[in-house]
Amino acid sequence: MPLGNALAEQFDRAWEMLIATVQRCPPERWGAGARPDLVPARWALHAVETVDFYAQDAPDGFAWGGRFGVDWEGAEAAELPSQEQIVDYAQDVRYALARWLRASSDDDLLADSAFPWCGATVLERVLYALRHTHQHVGELTMLLRVDGAHADDWR
Repeated sequence: MPLGNALAEQFDRAWEMLIATVQRCPPERWGAGARPDLVPARWALHAVETVDFYAQDAPDGFAWGGRFGVDWEGAEAAELPSQEQIVDYAQDVRYALARWLRASSDDDLLADSAFPWCGATVLERVLYALRHTHQHVGELTMLLRVDGAHADDWR
């Protein structure tokens, strides 16, 4: 199996977990938190937007906040996207990422990366994005559990 297919499969499991966690978040909790940095909507947007960024060819061409016109860090909770909007965005990024990964040869993935802080190769960039996604799925899961809600199962 080419590396791109294996990466697409692993990312697909991460997307399933992220989307299920977003959908399980109680609507009244989605835009609320004891502090601004504990708002689930904020972290879900950041998780999806970051993968969207790392799926690009170059770091300079990405318009942060472009999908919804908000900065995930600085926006007021009421300005952040709804759960449905995040799920739609996640699905769009999920399918675009899977197409790109499945079309990438092993040589493509072992090529030099335009994102040197992630590592030397495109493969390392993808793994970096996968780890980043899992970090935020974990944070969202923790927020749900603290509130007594059930998080999604590991996949």
